[in-house]
Amino acid sequence: MSDQHDPPARRTRAPGDRARARIAGQAAGLATVEGLDGLSIGRLAEVTGVPKSSVHALFGSKEELQLATVNAARESFIREVVGPALAAAEPGRDRLLALCDGYLSYVQRRIFPGGCFFVAASAAQAGPGKRILVCGPGTIGLLATAFARAMGAEVHAWALGRDREELAASFGATGYWTADDPPPVTYDAVIDCTDDHQMPAAALARAEPAGRLVYIGIAGGPSLIDSRDLVLGDMTAVGILGASAGLAPAIEHYADGRVDPAGIVQVTVGLEHAAEALAGKISPGAGTKIHIDPGA
Repeated sequence: MSDQHDPPARRTRAPGDRARARIAGQAAGLATVEGLDGLSIGRLAEVTGVPKSSVHALFGSKEELQLATVNAARESFIREVVGPALAAAEPGRDRLLALCDGYLSYVQRRIFPGGCFFVAASAAQAGPGKRILVCGPGTIGLLATAFARAMGAEVHAWALGRDREELAASFGATGYWTADDPPPVTYDAVIDCTDDHQMPAAALARAEPAGRLVYIGIAGGPSLIDSRDLVLGDMTAVGILGASAGLAPAIEHYADGRVDPAGIVQVTVGLEHAAEALAGKISPGAGTKIHIDPGA
């Protein structure tokens, strides 16, 4: 008797499973544009045209919907990038190249319309009408400046001296301040890209009330801030360590010319000088990095 009833039970569950997978995939696409936190059963029902009661029956809660969305994005990446690379090449260099090619294709084809949804909630919230201060015009600071400027924000740089003022301007900084001539105004967001243990507190002092603080640089010792200033100022502080979440939109910005990182590298050496370059014995010139070209 049990054997006779099993097939109909599987057929009954399958449509619901397919509907859940289909809507979770649509949710992943929506989350890349509007952010994972903004995803809700009501919003998804509005976008997909599926009754809200049906979406609720499939997921049960906003948390379950978000978990299913993350899983749908993961499965999409495995299906589009990892699986084909594993099938196409043996372990080693060829498989690594296949993974890279697959990932670039994944970005170019815009499997999800807005890039990685983790970046949709990007820490700096750069955009038109926003004024952002970037502390430290090193490689990370210069690129942070360029990306914030590409998003429409006004960006100033804060450095120890004026030796990189021209370089910072080429990456989009319209204001430049130094340790001896600090910024006289406050900003909607401050991005600390330094390794100075005193800078986190200085960055906090330069942020507008209800502003945002983004900490990328890490000092060799404790970096202390007064949490009372953070709380009473209604500030949002975010620490950034991993870069993988921003890789897809970064590639897009480089590919379409919104951000040009070429100014970072102004000195190129061959392999015979690689050891000297890595040991810091060769100056990067007006840039911040040295390119080692095996063919040079």
